[in-house]
Amino acid sequence: MIKLGIIGCGDVAFRTYIPGVLPHEARATVVATFDPIPERAERAAAVFPQARAFTSLDAFLAQPDLDGVFNLTPATLHSSINATVIEAGLHLYTEKPITGSIQEGIDLANQARSAGKILLCAPATMATDRFQWIKSLVDAGRLGSLTVGTGQMVNMGPASWRAYAGDPAVFYSRDVGPVVDTGVYVLHGLTGVFGPALRVQAMAGVGISKRTVHIPRLAGQSINVESDDINVVQLDFGENRFAQILSSFAVAGSQAPAM
Repeated sequence: MIKLGIIGCGDVAFRTYIPGVLPHEARATVVATFDPIPERAERAAAVFPQARAFTSLDAFLAQPDLDGVFNLTPATLHSSINATVIEAGLHLYTEKPITGSIQEGIDLANQARSAGKILLCAPATMATDRFQWIKSLVDAGRLGSLTVGTGQMVNMGPASWRAYAGDPAVFYSRDVGPVVDTGVYVLHGLTGVFGPALRVQAMAGVGISKRTVHIPRLAGQSINVESDDINVVQLDFGENRFAQILSSFAVAGSQAPAM
């Protein structure tokens, strides 16, 4: 039995991760939950018969029966929490981004490697059956030579997601934005299929500087947009193969395909 912990018991925990673990309880279960808000930690723990709720991260990580954890905290906390989890001797799956900078990501990977711990990071695009199938077709030459790829992840961001249970403001903060939150899904897919990019160039800016929240419990609140909410990223894979990604929180109602 693999014994797991959840750090951060907000929207994504209940929307994705808890429903994802439950069907596999014959071989994996959650035994500990952590959130600084007691009600959220307790709500998550109540789903699993053996789980205990914690509001102290140190106490949570000190549980002797933990094998690994999910880090589902806001993006700005990932660097410090991920390093702390690996230091505690646990395997780790973290929501994106893995850290706040490239160098921190390299350091964390080296830290996990030295400790002999598995370190995984969302998004899991290339791990899905759909993209493994696409990759197999490409590798077998059944699609011919790839020349151009396009990716688009655009909407108005979490301020307009009426069912969102977390804090939408963090997604418009300087350290997050649409590329970190959703653009990475198509970036992962395109680089997974085409291979590593040799050159990257990008243009970005703020298209809508202030947002009105449409989530009912926060309706009418205003958010100042600190991160670029329109991003165009161009990738050169060599041998005259190219891709372009549009990642934005300033596009409403697009029906263009993601890839």
